[in-house]
Amino acid sequence: MVGLQADSSRGTNRPGGLEGRTVECQILGSLKILQDGRAVPLGGSRPKMVMAALILDANHVVSTDRLIDAVWDEHPPDSALESLRAHVSRLRSALGASRDRLTTEPTGYRLTLGLDELDAERFETLAENGRRLLTEGDPGAASESLREALGLWQGPALADFADCAFAVPHISRLEERRLAALEDRIEADLALGRHAAVVGELETLCGSFPLRERLWAQRITALYRSGRQAEALRAYQQLRDTMVEELGIEPSPELRELEAKVLRQDDALAVSQHASPAGRGGQPSRASEARADAPVRLMLVDDHPVWRQAMQAALEHAGVAEVVGEAADGEAAVAEATRARPDVILMDLHLPRLTGTEATAAILEQLPGARILMLSSSGEEDDVLEAVRSGARGYLLKSSTAVEVGDAVRRAATGEAVFSPSLASVVLNEVRSRPREGGLSLSVRQREVMRLLSAGHSYADIAEHLGSSEEDVRTEVRATVAALQGVDRAEGPAPSARAVRTVMFVDVVGSTAIATKVGDRQWRDTVQRYHDVVRQAALGHDGALVKTSGDGAMATFEQPTSAIRAAEEAQAEVKALGLSVRAGVHIGECEITSDDVHGVAVNIAARIADKAGPDEILVSHTVRDLVLGSDIELVDRGTHQLRGVPGRWRLFAVPS
Repeated sequence: MVGLQADSSRGTNRPGGLEGRTVECQILGSLKILQDGRAVPLGGSRPKMVMAALILDANHVVSTDRLIDAVWDEHPPDSALESLRAHVSRLRSALGASRDRLTTEPTGYRLTLGLDELDAERFETLAENGRRLLTEGDPGAASESLREALGLWQGPALADFADCAFAVPHISRLEERRLAALEDRIEADLALGRHAAVVGELETLCGSFPLRERLWAQRITALYRSGRQAEALRAYQQLRDTMVEELGIEPSPELRELEAKVLRQDDALAVSQHASPAGRGGQPSRASEARADAPVRLMLVDDHPVWRQAMQAALEHAGVAEVVGEAADGEAAVAEATRARPDVILMDLHLPRLTGTEATAAILEQLPGARILMLSSSGEEDDVLEAVRSGARGYLLKSSTAVEVGDAVRRAATGEAVFSPSLASVVLNEVRSRPREGGLSLSVRQREVMRLLSAGHSYADIAEHLGSSEEDVRTEVRATVAALQGVDRAEGPAPSARAVRTVMFVDVVGSTAIATKVGDRQWRDTVQRYHDVVRQAALGHDGALVKTSGDGAMATFEQPTSAIRAAEEAQAEVKALGLSVRAGVHIGECEITSDDVHGVAVNIAARIADKAGPDEILVSHTVRDLVLGSDIELVDRGTHQLRGVPGRWRLFAVPS
């Protein structure tokens, strides 16, 4: 426990007259005391230190010496004892009807708490229950219990006392148990076939805890089960490099065995029987299904024979491809492609006689359905865009591993457009850098697909995020390639899908008065600049400006933390325009089409914004729950009736 010791008297031997009075102590975040649901004002930093020290040893006498050490460390003033008594007296007054819980003892003070009145103890109970259920083979119930446990956290443990010596051991212990519970929850999710849903989370966690081997093992497993074998192997190598460099040791035998299983595609890595076969996360990816296919008939085009030999040996040894033709320059490539008619052509961008782009155009004239993958060593944006615009199905860096190249070749053979993370990043940069100069124009949905691809997500991951199918994702990628190549998409109704999105609404406070004061022309210019600020703030936090209406603007994000950061940035930037904006943020399921996002969640975000004051950002309770554990602080603004929305909604404000 948190320094609390098991005590059979807890909850049964409470001081007289306290029955029925609910007290809740919260230390999984900033220190809070709630009495019958209302916050108890604790005063300044020193009374809070006294209360924290008492909570950490609840139901036991804490000596005055220990309390003085907690508050003043090694330099107590001569008046420390008198000051301590004054702080305790103020805390009793603040507790009001529950003042009898804080009692004076011969050697110090005691704070009496009943069962379930400390969030850290509830966390420990739920986490231990989840761990037990996981061990007993019930990952579904384990996941629920662990999610409930982790949901109690509202920020770093004892956040107010991170630098206080008395709190440091408790903080370390609690944070370690939180991380262990998080690992257990991810373990349960993997057992349930939710590997695609946890890939992104594990990437972030491995970045935060680069030597935590269990997290890396989970990440490697999740990537492999999502049909991303090459990335799984790359993750192992990344961990190994870090451990060798920083510690001078190799990964554990368990992790080395995991790498070996990934290399041989061991059946032991398959999803357990607990996974739902109907769940999208449990379905094999297109790439994994292709493993059983016949080798792809491949043509290699590069002016370096050593590279061609090495790539042929690697791909044929892996059973991925059968090389049916080779060429060392662009002109020879056109002739050889016409003769061999391969399934896929793997071609260097920089070739003698005809460049890769010129050869691609010539081959496509002869073989309109040819599937060409372009490679280069540079990764320069101009090279990447030139390759795809010439008609190539995708782009790879020559530094890609044989496994990555093989995966791309298989996908190209099925007709997929192969968008590596680097290519998707280049496309996003093209959209962002020239949004109004006749440059590449993508729909909201296409930009979202590109953003997820650039972050390394598989088609299965993206389909799960969008609430659609992998084929829908492929359609959006093909449409993006068509846009790059200047080909209009087939006409028809814009596809739509339902997916969870964080919605941010912002509007200008006092817009009518400002417009009246400055006149229509200046106001239009100001509003346009304001919309540009919101657009750039959204793009800078991996979001997208969906639409504007008058002085209002709506943007969507995948993560609620991104929406809040974008709202803060927009508020700060528009001050230079002499404007004050308010913002509302909510997360929920939305209807997404190629050029719009709408639904109940959108309406709720707009109504939340209506409740905000000047320069204020309000978020829903759902958003607040999802940002717990981040560095974003929120202040409870109580419950509100939102216009046209049933019930009362608890809202939280981002401190300015």
